[in-house]
Amino acid sequence: MVRAKQTDVEFFTMVHELRRESRMFAEPSRRRATERHAFACRQWIAMYDDENHPDERTFREVDCCDLSTGGFSFLVPELPRADRLCIRLGAPGAYVFMNALVVHCSPVETDGGAPGFVLGCRFTARSEAKANPVMEPALN
Repeated sequence: MVRAKQTDVEFFTMVHELRRESRMFAEPSRRRATERHAFACRQWIAMYDDENHPDERTFREVDCCDLSTGGFSFLVPELPRADRLCIRLGAPGAYVFMNALVVHCSPVETDGGAPGFVLGCRFTARSEAKANPVMEPALN
């Protein structure tokens, strides 16, 4: 139990460091329990449902929009078929995998003019997923 609490502290510390490093702050939304800040970077996600759980083959790179201790949002070109996902945050050797639930979806037009969607997600739990030697090259 002590290790789980320490890991949670490390996760929240990492989120706050990423916010500080991005130097791009967004206005808080009234609908959110926690303040989100701009987080324009690429992360890896895997969508899943009751029958298909994430593994190294299902992760794909996405453009994140914002991040908080309670959730994040990212841009996709099409609507996903599932409403749950696992996201890999952090740097090599210190990855944190979190499960999340898609709670909001907004249509947008991308920089190139193509349609897309911004998915707003709420963290639900730390994931049991781990980076492994097979997964590492695919995600870097």
